[in-house]
Amino acid sequence: METFELRNYKGQVHRFQFENALIVFLPTVSSKLDKEHLHLLKKQMKVITKHVQNIFVIVHQNEEEISKVLKKKNFPFPILADSKARIAKQLQCYLLPIGIVQRSSFLYNINGALLFRKTFMSNIEEHFEFIYSPTE
Repeated sequence: METFELRNYKGQVHRFQFENALIVFLPTVSSKLDKEHLHLLKKQMKVITKHVQNIFVIVHQNEEEISKVLKKKNFPFPILADSKARIAKQLQCYLLPIGIVQRSSFLYNINGALLFRKTFMSNIEEHFEFIYSPTE
């Protein structure tokens, strides 16, 4: 399985794979809906970690832009910068014609198999459906 490497908004490098993980893509950390998504992830952390061990949030902004918004905030999962949307393009949640990453969630099991995928910009609650439905 491929290993990815991105920096968080503090400049720390994180290496990760799509195994036993929830990978969340956000277009920004500054819009109202994206902030709500981050806070709901934080609130649901205990329930999410019953399904997977790791949570990674990947944002389509650079480290400085993310840092301006989150510098005094504390989240129990890495929030990583991918301003070129390299990973979002690979997972096909990047809208090329308008140049934006779609709000998306990918849940992978311990073997790296995709269990759940949601790409939906409006209702963040739908990104948490996997919590209430059985996954294997």
